[in-house]
Amino acid sequence: MPKSVIREHFTAGDFRLDLTAVETEDQVELEFRLDRKKECLLHWGLSRRGDPTWHAPPKHCWPVATGPFDKHAVQSRFEETSQGQSSLSIRLDRPTPWSSLPFVLYLPEEKQWLKNGRQDFRFQLSPPDEAPSPLQVLRERAPATEWQHQEFELDGGDTLASALQRGDNEVRLQLACDAEGPLLLHWGLSGRFHHQWR
Repeated sequence: MPKSVIREHFTAGDFRLDLTAVETEDQVELEFRLDRKKECLLHWGLSRRGDPTWHAPPKHCWPVATGPFDKHAVQSRFEETSQGQSSLSIRLDRPTPWSSLPFVLYLPEEKQWLKNGRQDFRFQLSPPDEAPSPLQVLRERAPATEWQHQEFELDGGDTLASALQRGDNEVRLQLACDAEGPLLLHWGLSGRFHHQWR
């Protein structure tokens, strides 16, 4: 059962692009539909809240006929339909760390970019109101009466939270992060001088 349905219309030159977003509990499906049959690429990426920088989407949400462009974007080809139009569907998991989907159109035959005037088009994704923050996750797992909590802001606007517990013979550490996976923890130990790893 859809949680919400959002429809938006975009105009680029003499092109009309209709976008329908159908949200459920675990995903959002975006259907882009052009008003004509013409070879066209959707040049797109994903952005985080408070940061307009483009990021190439993870491969598991690439539509068919999608290829990498650079570390910031991919390009997906519209498929012709029987109604004299072209369409393209993108599925994103929910909850998601992304707040918007920026995009432009590219016509390979004319080698022409179609934008929103001098700016990119941008579709705002609904905030994942059901997703707890990393700090909230750790507070549930590790009560503040027994653990010390800290929160750190990472590059790109992501958040890392830690919970530390000191015992007589051991130190226990738990971490939680809302950055898009997969993630690796690069770590070591330091003594008196914090910049010297061992």
